[in-house]
Amino acid sequence: MEMEYLQEPKAEDWIHIAEKFETRWNFPNCCGSIDGKHIRIKAPSNSGSVFYNYKSFFSIVLLAIATADYKFALVDIGSPGSMSDGGILRRSAIGAKMENGELDLPQTRHSASGALIPPVFIGDDAFPLKPYLLKPYAGRSTNELQLPDQIFNYRLSRARMVVENTFGIFSARWRIFEVPIDADHDTVMLITKTCVILHNFLTQRGDLNGITADREENGTLIPGSWRAVVANDIGMANIPHQGSNNAAQEAFKIRSNFRDYFMSPEDASKKKILCLDTSDLTSSLPPGMPLAHSPKSSASTLEYSTPSEKRKAEAISPNHSLQYPTILHKIHRQDTQAHMESTTDFDRLAALILSTKSEILTATKTEIKAIESNLATLIDVK
Repeated sequence: MEMEYLQEPKAEDWIHIAEKFETRWNFPNCCGSIDGKHIRIKAPSNSGSVFYNYKSFFSIVLLAIATADYKFALVDIGSPGSMSDGGILRRSAIGAKMENGELDLPQTRHSASGALIPPVFIGDDAFPLKPYLLKPYAGRSTNELQLPDQIFNYRLSRARMVVENTFGIFSARWRIFEVPIDADHDTVMLITKTCVILHNFLTQRGDLNGITADREENGTLIPGSWRAVVANDIGMANIPHQGSNNAAQEAFKIRSNFRDYFMSPEDASKKKILCLDTSDLTSSLPPGMPLAHSPKSSASTLEYSTPSEKRKAEAISPNHSLQYPTILHKIHRQDTQAHMESTTDFDRLAALILSTKSEILTATKTEIKAIESNLATLIDVK
């Protein structure tokens, strides 16, 4: 089963993975979302503090790249929990292949302006910024970032949630990870690898055993059922910050290219139904400004694909001009150049939603009316 369900992707497989990320999550040339978890183990004999991690328990690390449909594309299992910041990714087989360009990824694309859009992986702020690994723009709060940076962070966070849901479904299905595993190091590695293979096998068959990922229904963000299952688990934990913030200029430039692409009329998302989902960014909002329908935990979204589902899309009402949390609804974008030109208005409105109260209150009613007027032609209200 390993050769079929946990084989390193070939060139054509990476192309399909990237296509699904662009189709489902509107992130171009993305080959996967990366994250890692500490898996609790009993203290190995004569190991000293090798497996003792920063959260004060013994563990090995499961580092993984997830696909757009919640499967594991690549995993690295067994790094000792004590490994220092930056060491887990850098010393892993995955990190080495990324760094050395050994993964046979899709070709670099060029935007209409000629900017390079290379194949990349995406991660959260725990990971270092690399030419092949994008992370969010840093800011203690959303209002510290310029509009294009906010939009980039939103788009990356939306796509990155795939790996969180993958780990969530994985741990909710295999309850052996609910508590520390009482076995030696090699056995824990074997158990983990077996569960990863079975996860991919069952996910490919569509058998999730009733476990759901985060989704969106009728304008309401619904957290995946896995969140309730694993809420009190102590068997897995997040990995620490991975390395320094001193990225090379090439990495900054590539991230800027993606940011500029998201602000351009060329952005492929203009041909789709976009579901604004900012629940994963609620932690950056000030107190007293909750998002409407936002669950307590982070959520991702699923796109509607049938005409009947499209008609469920809710229009932005002029009466909601200053009630920004209520504007998180689907917008049906027709596949025409004229409609594609209004994307920056849509993103501007999204950014205002993500801004602090003070920024929202300083946005003039005239400006908001103008934005909504430009968006009016994009809304399907049938």
